[in-house]
Amino acid sequence: MVDIVALAVVVVAYAFVFVTGLLLVKFTRRHQECTQLEFELVAGRNLSVFLGISTMTATIVGGGFLNGTAESVATYGLVWTLAPVGILFGLIFGGLIFAKKMRECKYMTMLDPFHKKYGSLMVVLIYLIALFGDLLWSASILIALGTSLGIMTGINTNIAIVISALVTIVYSVSGQMFAIVYTDVIQLGFIIVGMSVCTPFILLDERVASISSTRNKWLGSVSKDEIGVWTDLFITMVILCICVYVIYVYIWCRHSEWFRKLLCFVCTPFGHLT
Repeated sequence: MVDIVALAVVVVAYAFVFVTGLLLVKFTRRHQECTQLEFELVAGRNLSVFLGISTMTATIVGGGFLNGTAESVATYGLVWTLAPVGILFGLIFGGLIFAKKMRECKYMTMLDPFHKKYGSLMVVLIYLIALFGDLLWSASILIALGTSLGIMTGINTNIAIVISALVTIVYSVSGQMFAIVYTDVIQLGFIIVGMSVCTPFILLDERVASISSTRNKWLGSVSKDEIGVWTDLFITMVILCICVYVIYVYIWCRHSEWFRKLLCFVCTPFGHLT
């Protein structure tokens, strides 16, 4: 059965995010002195510190990360939940080794240096790989969001996923990079407030046991035969995070060198804390 109250709250939240994001983009565009392409792809290279930290953090702790981390800890144990640590090292390595050079060259996309060095054919091949990766990543986020909405409102999960995808596509196409940034800030606020409100109820619920009594289950273990698999998964997580396109986009959204370091070293711990 559909919960009308919950559905109304979700509709209001979606409308708030959508309208607020587009209005802020319209206001920001009036005060930007840059080309249209720079404004759309890299936010005019004039992204504020607050927006940079907030949008990077929101990207790290999106729906797929939160749901996936909780599920991984409950199913496999904390020692096998490698995504948070892999993201930490991936961001640091990517920011220190690759981001500086790419920012200094004023690239618009991650494919620009490959196009300059190897030509169009190599760019097409790399793009196809990135496209399939982004499709899977987007699917995981939409599944997490659709499942959560389905549980809260009682509507069909597939319908929730389609509606969420349409809203995201419309505001992204309409407002470009700044729309994504502003809606990320709103999303991060919802995450912090929502989880803060839920925490007391979870701690006081009689059906929730102390973590000390379930330590062996949620902590997990790695046997000698599994060390190689664990190491392989960890290295994969780090390398995958280095290749994430959005990390470099946010770094390119400002000219200064210290902004690059700030995003890499502040956003990751803050995201894990959130």
